[in-house]
Amino acid sequence: MLNFLRKFRRDNMNTKYFKYALGEIILVVIGILIALSINTWNEDRKDRIYEQKMLNEIYRSLINDASYIRNHTIGYRIATVDSSIKYFDQMLLGLDPNPNNLKYYFERLTWGLTFQINEGPYEGLKANGLDKIRNDSLRNTLMRYFDFAIPRYEELIEWKLTSTQQEMVKISEEYKGNYLAKEENGEIVLYRNISSPYFIRDHEFLKLLALSKSTNKWNKDRFDELLKEQSFLIKMLEKELSIDPAKH
Repeated sequence: MLNFLRKFRRDNMNTKYFKYALGEIILVVIGILIALSINTWNEDRKDRIYEQKMLNEIYRSLINDASYIRNHTIGYRIATVDSSIKYFDQMLLGLDPNPNNLKYYFERLTWGLTFQINEGPYEGLKANGLDKIRNDSLRNTLMRYFDFAIPRYEELIEWKLTSTQQEMVKISEEYKGNYLAKEENGEIVLYRNISSPYFIRDHEFLKLLALSKSTNKWNKDRFDELLKEQSFLIKMLEKELSIDPAKH
């Protein structure tokens, strides 16, 4: 009987120790899981803050790029060339625009432009991992715009400028001196001098005017297309960041 009691008490103590040890293990595991959960939450919070910061920077850069294209590239550079083209079209129609502006508009027929896009914020986000953007559609649109559309438009505009700009400049240089004297109706006509009333009909000038028209239209069409792509991406970012465009 005594042996039975001793064995019962010993087994009971072992059970208590086992339950105590098991409880301690469970508490440690729960503590570890809570710590991991807090750490994961904290890391996720940092990622969300970083994501919002970088998307805001990309948004501001797109707004600035669109403003520069709209007001400077199209509104000033391309518009000035277009005014020059219209000036000489009026001359060809015999409308006789102000002759004092001839040199001004002639020099601007060959104006070029630069392709200027701020890719810094996107490249910064890309270097740290585009997977930080939770919205799959937004991430794919950003990649398409910066990694495909921008290089494509830059290449197209550079190609057009390279293929025509040198030729236009070369032709315009010929009009800086008194070249190609021809006789018409008993008098010498200096066709390649813009002070001559006859230069407007010279085939080289007409070629220059045609090149200027085609290049300017090409550039404007490409930048108009780019503005549409920018506008689409800007609207996506405004929705993602809960931005009211009326306040920007």
